[in-house]
Amino acid sequence: MWHSLASWAFCISSIFLMSVPSCPVNIEVNPESGGTSDPTDPTDPALPVDTITVRFINETTYGLDVQFYVAASVPAETPLSQLTSILFVPENHVTTGIGLSGQGTVPPNDSDSVTISCSQAAAVGTLGGLFLGTEGEQMGYGTQRYATAGNYTCDGVITFYYRTTTDGFETVLVTE
Repeated sequence: MWHSLASWAFCISSIFLMSVPSCPVNIEVNPESGGTSDPTDPTDPALPVDTITVRFINETTYGLDVQFYVAASVPAETPLSQLTSILFVPENHVTTGIGLSGQGTVPPNDSDSVTISCSQAAAVGTLGGLFLGTEGEQMGYGTQRYATAGNYTCDGVITFYYRTTTDGFETVLVTE
């Protein structure tokens, strides 16, 4: 089993990621479905009060590279059409503390979370997530989602749900 897991992790870490076209923002409130495991409770009094908890819930039978990005600043009055070119750049890509070995990969039917400082989160988003088969092969991409600080609050929770659909994959962004 460990050999299989190590092979899977190696394949995932060796994949070259390519960007996907921009899609409109989709913010959904109070989803009907939830994750398959219970990540850190964002109301835990031990968490600092100036942070945001970001949860990644993989509701598929595939491995998932969450493709998560955080921008510390966004120029005032930035049109949404330009936000993606500011947010989705290599220096904003975050993998540390997420998934297997902190590589940004969440196993099938599992979840993870990360806590980030509010001062470092002017915008957050995902390229959609890259779904991976058991040998690390690319199965498809989810939907690009992002939001700016005006759409979520400090001490809040941002959740990305990664799901399969009849047409492939989707990613849903929910703020609480």
